[in-house]
Amino acid sequence: NGKRKPQGNADRRRKNSQKQSPIQKKIVPIHEANSVGEAIQLAKSISDHLYIAEKFIWLPTDDNLAPHLRTQLVHHEKRRRWGSQLLESLGQAALDEWENNPQEMLKSPWLEEEEHIWTDARFLRMVSSVSQPMTDSIDRPDKEGIYISQALKGLHVLSGCIAPVAPNSPPALEAWIDVHRCISELIHSADKLFTTQNTLLKDAVEVRWAIRGLVARLQMANNGLSYAEGIAIEGGKILYTTPNLNARTNNLPFDILHHCLPWQINPTANDSTSSYYLGYPTKELLSDFIK
Repeated sequence: NGKRKPQGNADRRRKNSQKQSPIQKKIVPIHEANSVGEAIQLAKSISDHLYIAEKFIWLPTDDNLAPHLRTQLVHHEKRRRWGSQLLESLGQAALDEWENNPQEMLKSPWLEEEEHIWTDARFLRMVSSVSQPMTDSIDRPDKEGIYISQALKGLHVLSGCIAPVAPNSPPALEAWIDVHRCISELIHSADKLFTTQNTLLKDAVEVRWAIRGLVARLQMANNGLSYAEGIAIEGGKILYTTPNLNARTNNLPFDILHHCLPWQINPTANDSTSSYYLGYPTKELLSDFIK
């Protein structure tokens, strides 16, 4: 009588193959996200980020705001933290879209004057969520300083991918000026926070770089409104000066130029775009720029 082979080895092989099979992770639509943090993790496109701002972001000036949101510092910390992460993620989403398909990006509705992202009320809500502190609170380098830096870096990248455009119509112009005010508040906060001994020099260099690039793009957009230290508006001026950050980095043996690349792509004969775009240089074009 022949002996039957033990089945143990075969069973183990079957179990191992089952363990090694990849687990399909369920893709959750962004509109089913239960929190702003989950939504930011799911966000891929510019539209996704604007949706998050509309659904989840709140401001201290909102009507019918729950009392605990208005009065408790922890909720204001969360508001600014989520706003900064959303702006940082928005900048990355714009960069991804530009690098993957720059010509399609040029046709994006977010570049049209009537729907331009830089005058979108939801975008203004994002920036305001970080720039507005809680009343009588003091910004701290290890808390709000991180949020402010993230927001400015995200805005810097966004301004390189989607050039700011000054609008002509009064409603859009009002939003445009409000965005400038919020950015000015972020810059002034950073100029105070990143000049103390409690912050690293590399962090001061990075945030100054982000500010200088962002401001250069805004001043290009404003044309006649711009002057050396900011922009002039009816009834006053909006300043972008960083005297403390300049002093903090003054002893470095180098400086980082904020506008050393031309950031310009001219249309080719086969290009369907009607005009050149002052935008982020793609990886393919970057080598030509630095020759």
